[in-house]
Amino acid sequence: MRFYIKYGIKGVGISLFFWTILSICYKIATMKLKIIIRIIIYSLLIFILIYKLKDFFFTNSEYSKVNPNSLKINMIKIINDERESNNIPSVEYDSIASVSAQYHADEMKKHNYFSHYSINGIPPYIRYSLKSNGAFAIGENIALGTNYKLLKIGFIELKGKIDIKNIIKKLNYDMYSEKPPNDGHRKTILNKHYNHIGIGIAYNDTLLFYVETFTGKYIKLLNDIPHKI
Repeated sequence: MRFYIKYGIKGVGISLFFWTILSICYKIATMKLKIIIRIIIYSLLIFILIYKLKDFFFTNSEYSKVNPNSLKINMIKIINDERESNNIPSVEYDSIASVSAQYHADEMKKHNYFSHYSINGIPPYIRYSLKSNGAFAIGENIALGTNYKLLKIGFIELKGKIDIKNIIKKLNYDMYSEKPPNDGHRKTILNKHYNHIGIGIAYNDTLLFYVETFTGKYIKLLNDIPHKI
């Protein structure tokens, strides 16, 4: 608290100092110089306003050109950092789990719903089994976020885009930061029995759907398990 008070007062003091100097210069300046000073001040104010509201008027280039694969790789790194900080072995990328996670994220986006179950009632472990031979245990985290920020000015509402990368990091951080007894997502992230992971990301103009599919692979199958004996 003292830090904010100290530097808040310091900031106000510096602002008042420069404003005083500017006021003195303005009083002793000629008419032509006063016009130049006004132009500079108004230009600075317009620049600050545009900078503050840029996300509400312009499409964020990183948002529009987001690379899903790089986002997934980055999230696996973050999850491994979380696990390693708790002395839990890291997880590796699982291509099948990633396909399963992406399928579910796309499905939730398409049908505009949020659930561990598919639109036809299929649970996560069966969804994963349909993409593989069904030989491994899995766990799933899902999260829903808004991909815009809202600015209200009276009766006017402005929507601005937010960096997708930061949204996903925030969703994962919220799950990782859960406290008992409501810490199911955190337990999944830190489950020592999972050693692989797949990530699914889908979003539209307002919502972002995020899926983490963890798997425990301890054997390597040379042939697919037969569906019928």
